[in-house]
Amino acid sequence: MTASQNRPAAVTAAFWFFLAGAVLLVLGGLITATVSFDMLRQAAPPSYTDQTLRDSLSMYRGAGAVVALAGAGLSWLAARARTRDLRARRAVLALSLVLVLLLGVASAFHLAPVSIFALLGLLPIIVGVVLLTRPATAEWFAGPVDVVVDPDV
Repeated sequence: MTASQNRPAAVTAAFWFFLAGAVLLVLGGLITATVSFDMLRQAAPPSYTDQTLRDSLSMYRGAGAVVALAGAGLSWLAARARTRDLRARRAVLALSLVLVLLLGVASAFHLAPVSIFALLGLLPIIVGVVLLTRPATAEWFAGPVDVVVDPDV
């Protein structure tokens, strides 16, 4: 039996939701990573020094790169989970929950720059998490249990 046989529709839907969220994360991360100094200077108040803006620019670019890499990793893990890999399912659920928590907190408290695309990417990721934790999906990942009974016992 191949991994696609008898695959619940929720697994396929979750994969596409994760993929959409990952694309938005990568897009938002790349936009944040490519912010120029002049663009940041225009958006910042005049009281900020150039050195402060250069430090902020490093943080913007670093945060954008991390979000883009997290989106790429999420899409790779979602593709692996679609093939009935239980470890990949656990990893995609863990990464998704960490992303939602970190990006949500960073955005709410203005701790790090978060693009609107990255925030919008969290919505399909949350839907994908819900779909992957449904009972039918969990049962499909668990698979049939082969019980071997020793006749000598």
